[in-house]
Amino acid sequence: MSMDAVSFWNRVKQLIKSNNTTQRGLSETIGLSARTLEIKIGRKSAPDVFEAYKIAQALGVSVEYLVTGSDTNPAERELKELKERLKNLVE
Repeated sequence: MSMDAVSFWNRVKQLIKSNNTTQRGLSETIGLSARTLEIKIGRKSAPDVFEAYKIAQALGVSVEYLVTGSDTNPAERELKELKERLKNLVE
């Protein structure tokens, strides 16, 4: 199965916004230069598996979500929803 890099990066950009961060902030978190991340996003280049994992971890989602747009693990989905509810309660 090949990855749709355009959809992957669109989901990443959406999550960057919803997590109130920036591409630079994400790049610092995952240990990738801001320029390299910018180029990958701009060229719609598929990340390697390690980059995809780091990006997913930094954005609080699964690699599966970034690749497919859905999570099949209900426990992970529930945990994400609980984290969001807690975040909203704190704000």
